[in-house]
Amino acid sequence: MVRTGDGKTLAMRRSWISVLVLVAAAVALGIVIEPSVWRAELARWKLAAAANALEQDRLDEVPRWINDARELNPDLESEQDYWYVLILEAYQRRDYDRMVELIAAATAVDQRFRWLGEYMALRLARAEQFLYAARALEATITDRDQVSPETLNAMAYWRALAGADLDQALQDIERALKVLPDDPALRDTRAWVLFQMGRPLEALADAQFAVETMEARLRPVTDLWQRVSELLRGQGTSAPQADETAAPAPAGESPPGTASAATAATEEATAPPLQEEEETNYVPLLEGQVDPQLWSLAVLKYHRARILEALGRIEEAQQDYAWLRQHRLPTDDRLH
Repeated sequence: MVRTGDGKTLAMRRSWISVLVLVAAAVALGIVIEPSVWRAELARWKLAAAANALEQDRLDEVPRWINDARELNPDLESEQDYWYVLILEAYQRRDYDRMVELIAAATAVDQRFRWLGEYMALRLARAEQFLYAARALEATITDRDQVSPETLNAMAYWRALAGADLDQALQDIERALKVLPDDPALRDTRAWVLFQMGRPLEALADAQFAVETMEARLRPVTDLWQRVSELLRGQGTSAPQADETAAPAPAGESPPGTASAATAATEEATAPPLQEEEETNYVPLLEGQVDPQLWSLAVLKYHRARILEALGRIEEAQQDYAWLRQHRLPTDDRLH
């Protein structure tokens, strides 16, 4: 399982008005502006225009705006806006290999630009391009010995979801676990990597640990979920309908700053658990309709169920699937 945030966005909205205001103010004050200053600002405006063209699916206009910007500022590689435009263009053209190359090039120019790769990795994961999400994040790494366990976990988990580069995924998650050996999200990641490698018996120990540890941590919250669910059921509240047009977001525990358990449970409480006869006829809730902590626990239970199935322990697997259905959650790979 991977924890994710919303990522950073780049402020690309520069108006030519700002340039005119700058020039007018300088003239009024008798200040002489170096040509390189206003040319650099105009170049940034051209890059902003390129970004606007991308957002409006006018991809054919992008090379012209970039060429115009380079005529004004030959040193465009020093501008993060330049890399943002090139990387976003490659993403929108679905040329993910080039996108990864550009992320690596941007990071090599300036370590501060590595957030572009982190941001695009999250976008790729939301689009379920998991292998390229891992590779985009990997492209931001210049020294693997200095990589955080969270980054190692993200790359390993996305590779496990893609079912690719599994040897590398196992190496990364093993290194992460040396730092955080009892983290349930990391243990779940190793379980899923091992499962994808065809080693379910080894995976089960990690899956059991992940579920049991998460349940223990969330016990006060799960009790509150149950009380709220019973209250809603007593009032005859029906389950909300899933918005099938909503884009899926990557699963995982919320980053620091998430609402408290009580707030989450009251504001984002799930619909009441299903009665036994309803369990085969319901519309699963989407991730955005569920308390993030409940969704995280659901991912762990789904993974354990799949591993138990692979080991032929069907009755135990069905207990996890029943829990998912009772909470109106998916019972398939929408849980990730």
